[in-house]
Amino acid sequence: MTKPKSFQKLLESKPAVSGATTAAPVFRITSTSLDRHKDRVLAIKSAGDDFRVPLLWNHDSWSPAIGVARCFREGTEWLMEPIFDEVCDASKMVAAKVKAGTLNQCSIRFIPADSEPVPNAEGGYDFPLVETLEVSIVNIGGNQEAVRLRSAEPVAEDEEAKYRAAGLAFRAKVEGALEELRANVVKLHKLLPVDDEEPAPEEEPTEPEDEEPAPEEEEEREAPDEEEEPSTEGAEPPPGEEETADELPDEEAKALRLRLTKRFGFTSAQLKSFSGSELRKYAALLPPVAN
Repeated sequence: MTKPKSFQKLLESKPAVSGATTAAPVFRITSTSLDRHKDRVLAIKSAGDDFRVPLLWNHDSWSPAIGVARCFREGTEWLMEPIFDEVCDASKMVAAKVKAGTLNQCSIRFIPADSEPVPNAEGGYDFPLVETLEVSIVNIGGNQEAVRLRSAEPVAEDEEAKYRAAGLAFRAKVEGALEELRANVVKLHKLLPVDDEEPAPEEEPTEPEDEEPAPEEEEEREAPDEEEEPSTEGAEPPPGEEETADELPDEEAKALRLRLTKRFGFTSAQLKSFSGSELRKYAALLPPVAN
């Protein structure tokens, strides 16, 4: 059982074509490299991107041509497609040997065009521009890079359409399988148990050892006292006022709280919880105010 091809390999592979004619081979006719004679052709003269010259066998200009050489530009290179007429035995023989792969080199005969050749450092000549007279299929070419490059393999239109349709069908099948896989993953995710998260225990607030005084008391501490309140150290409430001792004037209560804060470090909450009599008892422990 054969393994199915991947989608990429299916697109890159070439389908078999039945009944299609084999395309003519493609040769490179020259290059800018030094040839075996130390010469170098830098450019080929042409009115356009293609031209035609006689196709010969081994530069035999005394015998009839064996076909036509269709020369064309592809990128920066000049290539040639030999068209054999197969009218004579020589044309049939060379065409058969090229098709079999026995002959895979070519060579051009040329003359300088518009400029004379220039001697180069290797002992040969550089030809800035040449006119091509003919192209020959040869056993050994002067330029070692003038060789057969490829053969185009034609694809019938109906076969190509089937081939593309098969590729698109395979792609749709793969995408459908991926979509089904995604749906199954979503279903499995919904079936997974969800752990109930227990709320984190609340931390009991801890009262700092040294609590900063409230902003209100801070302002009272920074504000200078305009008038010093009379000292109440050792003072006892006059007769008949014990019952109202817890009620102090606001100014006196603020002054006592401020002095107790400076001396004993009471917090604002503690001071507000003290009654007037308790404030006076603590005030009695304060040193006398210097005049």
